[in-house]
Amino acid sequence: MGKVLVLHADDPLAPDAEVLTFEKEMRDANVDWQLISYGNTVHSFTNWDLDSDHSKPAAYSAKSDARSWAAMRTFFEEIFADRNPRLFGSNLLFPFSMPLF
Repeated sequence: MGKVLVLHADDPLAPDAEVLTFEKEMRDANVDWQLISYGNTVHSFTNWDLDSDHSKPAAYSAKSDARSWAAMRTFFEEIFADRNPRLFGSNLLFPFSMPLF
């Protein structure tokens, strides 16, 4: 069975109906899935090249970027640690760290 992590935002480009459809598809397929939604955050919130004007449909959010990075690391530790636990202990998979705000 697959595992899926979705890092989502108050995203005008992904309407609520589509999110609900995705959730139903994951449940129906018996997928081990997570959906984390970041409030006061819009599409492309991890794109450092965007400004942070959240009145636009896409904008950078330092806080949500840091939170999503932490969630992704936790997810990767879960799905990859049994294959080679030293990847995480030696920090080879993540050779740099993101500051948490």
